[in-house]
Amino acid sequence: MGEVVNLRGRIGFRGYKQTDLVDKGQGAISFSPADIDEFGNVLNCNNKYISWAKYDESPEIQIAQGDILFTKTASIGKIGYITKLREKATINPQIALITPLKNENGYFIFLSLRLDQFTKKVRNIIGGSSVPTLSQEKLKLLTFMYPDTSEQKEIGDFFKQLDSLIALHQRKPKW
Repeated sequence: MGEVVNLRGRIGFRGYKQTDLVDKGQGAISFSPADIDEFGNVLNCNNKYISWAKYDESPEIQIAQGDILFTKTASIGKIGYITKLREKATINPQIALITPLKNENGYFIFLSLRLDQFTKKVRNIIGGSSVPTLSQEKLKLLTFMYPDTSEQKEIGDFFKQLDSLIALHQRKPKW
């Protein structure tokens, strides 16, 4: 994984305390595992916010469109894809931020990380005590299915279209 993505997280002194949490409008969203649904959508409701000072302290974990969120503590392996942001955002300490390298297809990587093959690999390397954890270093070493860039784009585009079609049908009124 470390060869095709930039992987980073909020660790060490870059963590934050309860006092860093602020009201909406006074800071940036800090996405947590609770903000990722079962389909990999990153939700923009009931978000927590951290101060602008704390947000600006860590530009390397500021979220952009096309980034992937990967839960590395507690509910490990929950994966979300950032389709668009309505506000500036970052991650909380339970999340690893995955940014595909320049020529890689982010949506394809997101889909690959959701496959059973990959989640089984993750479960096999989880460590910790009562709260399971996965280190970023171990996550970087994991492998996943990875065809050439043009094939990634075709597969990613196909599934993005399919996901949009499913979402459209779910919104239709049921009479």
